[in-house]
Amino acid sequence: MRVNKITDWVYNFEDVLPINLFMALSDMLTNAEGYHTNDVRPGNTKMFVKDPQVFAILLHLREKLFEQVDELNGPDIDWNPLEFKWCNALAKGPVNDAHWHTDGGPRELMIVFYFHHNWKAEWNGKLQFENVELYPKPNSAVIFPAELHHRIEPASMTAEEWRRTVTFPTEVTQASWTINVKDVQEKLSKLEKAVL
Repeated sequence: MRVNKITDWVYNFEDVLPINLFMALSDMLTNAEGYHTNDVRPGNTKMFVKDPQVFAILLHLREKLFEQVDELNGPDIDWNPLEFKWCNALAKGPVNDAHWHTDGGPRELMIVFYFHHNWKAEWNGKLQFENVELYPKPNSAVIFPAELHHRIEPASMTAEEWRRTVTFPTEVTQASWTINVKDVQEKLSKLEKAVL
């Protein structure tokens, strides 16, 4: 696993799972009941993950990612059980709601894991923060504060695959613990513009 710490609380991971495990998980998620990318409506389509085997792999994935996050390796830091997670297929072409937004509060982290098999740079679909854009590379993941402003670039109509993700927010259970998202945003604003 390769880890790129973009700034405090914003991490990009590549080669997250061994390739055989990644391909198995990708196939299980792609073929799961109720998840049909040929029925994607404007915006995206979502499906909640219920399969216990997939659930176990995702739990393992989260633990492995969190081991790499400096800020989560302090004493007495714990997080909620893995309960809320969904698959997401991003619609291709112009999407009106590709806007800047946040996904949660000051004690929450977002984990986005890309499980499509292939992705080319010209297919777009980047996760965009201020001054940093991340291509949705297969078998990669991103962790960032849920309160951090971000947006999703629409995938190109020429994309030969759907941009598939599984997303699960995580709340830190220590009552006094919060992320200073203004500090994270300020650090991002001082970075050189980059596409990773």
